[in-house]
Amino acid sequence: MEGQPIPHYFEGTIDDVAMTFRLQRFIAYNNSFLPVLIGRIDPSTEGSSLTVFARPPVFASVFTLAWFALTSFDLFDAASGALPLALRVAMPLFALLLYFGAFIPELLRSRKALEALLSSSFKPTSGY
Repeated sequence: MEGQPIPHYFEGTIDDVAMTFRLQRFIAYNNSFLPVLIGRIDPSTEGSSLTVFARPPVFASVFTLAWFALTSFDLFDAASGALPLALRVAMPLFALLLYFGAFIPELLRSRKALEALLSSSFKPTSGY
């Protein structure tokens, strides 16, 4: 496929009645921080308007929140001398860095892929 554009695929659900969708990029690798795209299609006389909201998967958010909370308790516990202060500060910061450092690049890739899919040059395959 050298020199040819690689198509962008999404998987998810579309509700034709409510004109809403819930999508994720289809990727060939594991990534717990892959954004979930939730959107609505609003028809108008000039065409359609698309509103998209992106959020991290629930499991990734809950896991990171729990990690941040549990490591932050030790940070504010003055009696805790088990870990050096630098490590007590680094653990919650690492949780946030991991969360946003993994989610934001995937969010940008999903946005780019969705924009490419919806561009005027996109020709849908018959049967879809």
